Amino acid sequence: MKKHELEGVYDAAFSLGESCLAAAQLTRLNLRPFSGVIDWMRSRSLKDVNQLLQCRFAGFMDKSHLEYAGFIDPHHLSVRDKVYNIISVHNFPKERNTMDHLVDYDLFKQIMDRRIQRFLTVASTYRRILFVRTGGHWEDVEELQTVLSNLIVHDFSILLINHEHVDHMIEVESPLEKVYAVSLPLIENTWSGNDPYWDQLFSGISLNTQNK
Repeated sequence: MKKHELEGVYDAAFSLGESCLAAAQLTRLNLRPFSGVIDWMRSRSLKDVNQLLQCRFAGFMDKSHLEYAGFIDPHHLSVRDKVYNIISVHNFPKERNTMDHLVDYDLFKQIMDRRIQRFLTVASTYRRILFVRTGGHWEDVEELQTVLSNLIVHDFSILLINHEHVDHMIEVESPLEKVYAVSLPLIENTWSGNDPYWDQLFSGISLNTQNK
């Protein structure tokens, strides 16, 4: 896929991890009209995300799946779904939650279930959807394209961003029909230091405001 093929009007845009960065950038660029399922989670392995999508989120973040994952955010208890290896980072304030007593779990699960249902509805009804993923090996990206092809009823595109030791944004030749890929500089402040490149990436991309 080339940049001009990525451009155009989308009905929805979703982050597919690996951190909060993609969701934060979509928000900054006014391209995130509603929350995705794993926007504010840590999903280092794209293969795990592929499994989650392939299983259509079955059992995701069920209480029996959860285990302690430290304090990635110092103010919140990090909780991992050990089946899918995806971590909730910002949902359980440490002053009132422990692994033995997750006070906020019921509300959290309600929110998750609502986001999952919305994602699946969008997947089956919206005409064109953009997915943004930071971090991924090509074999896993190819699997992602296959999984989404079986999940999305209409059209979709994948924007793959890998942070690497480069001096500027570099377009990466993509062998996959639905994937546009770039490398961005691996800098200390990836959260905002590459904003000009994100602006450039999303030039020519907009949302169908009727779906907001």
